[in-house]
Amino acid sequence: MTVNQSQHNASYQAAMYPNLPILNEYHNPSLPLYYDLNKIKNINRKPSSNSKDDKQPANIRIFHSNPICPSLSIQVDGFPFATPLSYREYNHYMCIRPGEHTIELAPTDREISTYVKKVQLLPGKFYTLIVTGDQQKPQVFGFEDHPLVPSGEAKLRFIHLNQKNETYDIAVQNRDVIFSNLSYMNATTYLGLNPMKLNLEIRKAGTNEVVKKLPEFNLFANVTYTAMLSDDEIELVRDYF
Repeated sequence: MTVNQSQHNASYQAAMYPNLPILNEYHNPSLPLYYDLNKIKNINRKPSSNSKDDKQPANIRIFHSNPICPSLSIQVDGFPFATPLSYREYNHYMCIRPGEHTIELAPTDREISTYVKKVQLLPGKFYTLIVTGDQQKPQVFGFEDHPLVPSGEAKLRFIHLNQKNETYDIAVQNRDVIFSNLSYMNATTYLGLNPMKLNLEIRKAGTNEVVKKLPEFNLFANVTYTAMLSDDEIELVRDYF
C-alpha cells in the first residue's frame, strides 16, 4: 500500500501551460468547488443556484487506473493538463473554469488520442476523474470528493477499481463490516473516524470469505482519505485541496 502525498502547485501548472484555463486567482482553500460529469457518482445535493457560487471554479484531479497503459498523456481543450501520469499516479487538484471541456487521453508512446470525452464543469465542489478500461477503450468516471473534515477527526472512503468486477464488503479484520456491497466503479460514503491505526480486510459481499487482508492504515487527524482498490494493490490517497 502507498500513501501518496504528492502535491502540484496550480501557479506552476499555469506557468508551464499558460493557455490552459486554470484560475490561479481562485486557488483559495476556503472556497467549496464543484463540477459535473456525465457519469457522476455520489452526488449528495444539487449545486447552489446562488450567483456567487456560479463564479467559483471547478477543481479536479485525475487518477490513472488503466493497467494496460503504462503512461498516459492528458490534455484538456488541446493543452497539457499535467505531466504524463504513470499507472496509479494522480495529480493534485487543479482549478479550471466552469463550462464544457474536452479531455483527450493517449498513451505517451503514441501521437494520436485513443479516447476523447466532453465533460461539463460547474462551480462548487471537488471531484476526481478516474481513467480505467484498456488501451483500446479507455473510460473516464467521475466521483464527488468531500475533502473538508471536522477538526481533530479523519474521514475514509473506498473506490472499487478492480476490473474482476466482484462485489465486496470492507470490514475490520475479524470483526464487523463497515462498508457493504461495494461494486466496480462505485464509491462508498465517507466514514468519520478518530485518528487511529486501522486494520481492514476485503470480503466477498454477504459472506465471511476474506479476499485480501489490507496493510495497516495509519489515519491522521484533519485528513480525508480515499482508498483506491485496484486489480493488484490498494492506494491510500489523501484528499488534499
